[in-house]
Amino acid sequence: MIKEKCGIIGIQGKTDDTVNLTFTLMNSLQHRGQEGTGIAFFKNDNFDRIIVKGLVKDLFSLNEIQKINGATSIIGHIRYSTTGSDEISNLQPLISKTIDGKTIALAHNGNVVNALSIRNSLMKKGHSFSTTTDSEVILHYIVKEYNKTLDIILSLENTIKTFEGAFSIVVLFENKVIALRDKYGFRPLVFGKKDKTWFIASEDTALRSIDVFEYEEVLPGEIVVFEETKITREKVLQSETLNHCIFELVYFAKPSSNVFNESVYKFRY
Repeated sequence: MIKEKCGIIGIQGKTDDTVNLTFTLMNSLQHRGQEGTGIAFFKNDNFDRIIVKGLVKDLFSLNEIQKINGATSIIGHIRYSTTGSDEISNLQPLISKTIDGKTIALAHNGNVVNALSIRNSLMKKGHSFSTTTDSEVILHYIVKEYNKTLDIILSLENTIKTFEGAFSIVVLFENKVIALRDKYGFRPLVFGKKDKTWFIASEDTALRSIDVFEYEEVLPGEIVVFEETKITREKVLQSETLNHCIFELVYFAKPSSNVFNESVYKFRY
């Protein structure tokens, strides 16, 4: 059975209540997956990751979750397996090192249809994989492209142009959170701001759960870079025909969400 849900979140900026805000944001997406969950974050220029099999409440019951207090950049993932098993090695965010010693973390919602051919091509070039997910293929490709140019945005541009299928992604890199979406807009991804902090989530109901009521979409084929004082948006490649996944409206999303400019509740009714 192919399973294609998953939920992703991102936070950029300091907050006074990091643990509760992150928990609330992620817990409001619990319906998108129950196999495992995790976060990756930068704090004082140091990177860390925490993952656990189980629910969001299991992750936030760990004592070490308090480490995220004071973090300025966070991404999180709620897993419902698309490709690969439910082994703990497949839990996200996934992480990798670049040629200049930097860390890239990635959380992905979707299913990439040309992942196997790209994986085989990368393996022929010496890449080795520790998971069975298409998400790791995307991460390896981003790192490969970054190592050529030392330019994270250029590597993400090439990713959007190369991969086919559904991918809404948040990337953590050097105190930045970067969101990107496939050119067809298969999966939803929205962002909004509260005080001086940016929040990103798979569904707008997650943003409303933390009192973020003004938000907008990461557009299909767009890269949005969230930094401490600004965001930058770059439209890379958008298909002439958008292909939204109807199962977001029929089954995946929470009834209180608005997906693809449709009320999920009204659509189901």
